[in-house]
Amino acid sequence: MLLKNREYFTLVLDDITIENNPSLIQLISGIYDNCHIAILSSDLFASVNGNDKLMYTLLGNSCENIVMQHGSNISADAWSKAIGYYEKIETSTNSSYGKSRGGLSLFPTYNSNEGINYSVKQDAIVKPEQILRMQLNEMYVYDKKSNSLSHKTILY
Repeated sequence: MLLKNREYFTLVLDDITIENNPSLIQLISGIYDNCHIAILSSDLFASVNGNDKLMYTLLGNSCENIVMQHGSNISADAWSKAIGYYEKIETSTNSSYGKSRGGLSLFPTYNSNEGINYSVKQDAIVKPEQILRMQLNEMYVYDKKSNSLSHKTILY
């Protein structure tokens, strides 16, 4: 009724399993001017029953995501994937030197080889083990407006 009447409201979902409720999924998957939704969950991935697509839809439609300590490896892995990856360039150098004496020559010949190898691979911005090791007063905050990820510690 509030959506139809264009009334402004905020919906707060506190540790509610989302996946088994189609009307709730439709509401939170849509983007409405008059509705803000806050989803609080000790484990969002478990709240969507492990549905990657639904979790990424929620995260993609949200303005701000706050990730705190997780006890589940599966959820920490899902959050790590959701935060994303960057291209990591690794370099390695190799070198070899040699000396040889040819048949009739009195002087030795020297040779050297040097090389640099570059490899580009994808690495997680925040690794799952970093999420698992966080203290109770730590969090990662992603702000969609500024497209920034920050690591925060709350002092108390």
